[in-house]
Amino acid sequence: MNKDRKYIENLIEKYLDGDTSNNEEKLLRRYFTNSGNDIPDEWKALRALFRYETMQRKNTLRNTRTGAIRRYIRYAAVAAAVILIAVPIMMHRSGTSDNYAVIDGKVCTDSRIVTSEAEKALMMVAIGEDETFEALGQIQ
Repeated sequence: MNKDRKYIENLIEKYLDGDTSNNEEKLLRRYFTNSGNDIPDEWKALRALFRYETMQRKNTLRNTRTGAIRRYIRYAAVAAAVILIAVPIMMHRSGTSDNYAVIDGKVCTDSRIVTSEAEKALMMVAIGEDETFEALGQIQ
């Protein structure tokens, strides 16, 4: 027991000088957290310091977890809102006809009329078989 006390005393001196490693500080934290009232009076201030530090580490870890959960809930809410807005818009668009033609200044959506007018327009600009080779001869 006296050997352990001497070891802790050396660690405290190193800690106060700023020479301790992370593992040594963990040992001090564990010692002061688990020792109860079985420590000398001059170390009680250090016990309060190490207990406070341990409590802060636990709170930081807890806040990190709850922050991640809150962030996940926010992202899920945003995704749900986007879906709720996008679905009615897409349903409305699928009900309207995108297939139309303007014939003589009027919008026409009847596919038979649009097809016949397109065929008439193609016949007006179409060339016969005889004209095909004559047109190639004129290209220079």
